[in-house]
Amino acid sequence: MSYIPSGQINATIGGNTSGAGALVSSGTLTLAGGNNITLSQAGNAITISGGAGGGGSNTFGVSNLGNTSGTSGAASGSAVQYLFAGGNNVTLSQSINGASGTVTVSAANQSVQTQNLHNVTLSGNTAGAMAQVSSGTLTLAGGNNITLSQAGNAITISGGAGGVALANSQTTYSTGTANFVASGALTIASTTGQSFNFSVPQTSSLVGAGGITLSTSGSTVSISGLSTSAATLDLYQNMDRGATAVLGTANGTLMLQRLNQENGLFAANITANTVLLNISANMTATVSSVAHTYSVSIGMYSDNRTVLNLVNSASTSWALAANTSNSNAYNGVRWLSFVSSQWSAAPTFTEGGNYVFGVVVRTSGFGAPISFIGQNYMISIQRSGSIGVAGVSSTTLAQGNYWNGMYGTSTTVMPTVITSNQLNRNNGTAIFMPHIVLNNRYSGTF
Repeated sequence: MSYIPSGQINATIGGNTSGAGALVSSGTLTLAGGNNITLSQAGNAITISGGAGGGGSNTFGVSNLGNTSGTSGAASGSAVQYLFAGGNNVTLSQSINGASGTVTVSAANQSVQTQNLHNVTLSGNTAGAMAQVSSGTLTLAGGNNITLSQAGNAITISGGAGGVALANSQTTYSTGTANFVASGALTIASTTGQSFNFSVPQTSSLVGAGGITLSTSGSTVSISGLSTSAATLDLYQNMDRGATAVLGTANGTLMLQRLNQENGLFAANITANTVLLNISANMTATVSSVAHTYSVSIGMYSDNRTVLNLVNSASTSWALAANTSNSNAYNGVRWLSFVSSQWSAAPTFTEGGNYVFGVVVRTSGFGAPISFIGQNYMISIQRSGSIGVAGVSSTTLAQGNYWNGMYGTSTTVMPTVITSNQLNRNNGTAIFMPHIVLNNRYSGTF
């Protein structure tokens, strides 16, 4: 333990201090005011005084700098209060703890900025794979007579002249409506009944051709084409010059002839309710008194060049007991009718078709002298090849028409398929065409 003389104080400083703290054990301890602290002494009393609130003469000035708004300037003085205010997504919060306080400045979380950004895709009349363009650079490209030009921020889209220009070329158009601009004389030909719109300068002319008819009314030009729909008949016969010859029937003999007049394609559509064959007979009561039966079959074939294919067929028959009055059934010219109910399928014929018909007559007990009425279109029944070469005789030689002839063997049924080598053309049927009528005008028999 150290000894402290009487009347002396061994002192040091503590708490909130500055400088080097040292024990003062000798000499004189001097108190000095500083930083707004004033010391005064009266006898043994030392008074420590602080500056007046507000900072006194040691005040400070505050101003705003940088990105600012409002009035900029220094605020100073002993009574100045500076307040902080939040604005533009900035929030201020304060926390007071005794003599200290905390001011917290908070801004909103940053999000993706969309200014001057566009998410773009295509719609309407488009081509290619559609996709949104949300990043990168969107590029516009001209195509199919479209030209793009740019001047600064402006993009100009230019299309070709209206319509289709025709100049020394032929354009085939099959559907819809076409627009044409004619620079000179324009010739249009069509059989499809299409519709056309034209923009024609005053110096141009339109010429209709190939089934096209032009008509005008003021500034309107009407163009009419041929109809594409097939004509429909209600009556057809295979000869229009009259029946001039007869051919007797043979029991069980199938004769074949083309249905199409003059060997052309069938001219129109028709569904025949009744098919008629022109028939004649001339009998006396004596020879017709025998009991007998008759059946007649007819078949319609499609001509497929090398073969005939049966499309449908019909049959009719009758039986007469022994009677001298039977001659009345075979006296004069008659129609032999095949009504719709007798056909295996509706006898339908279409425009542009190629048809051959076959007829076979069968009788038992007695053969009445029945004959087909029609035309002979060749002088003889046999051709022996080409003129100027050695003569050839054959039953398979073509006699003008490929399918005119007699089926080579006797038959009781209508063959479903007939080939060309099954025909005998060296006989009377090769030059004879029976008169046949397809009737959709009247029902039943004549």
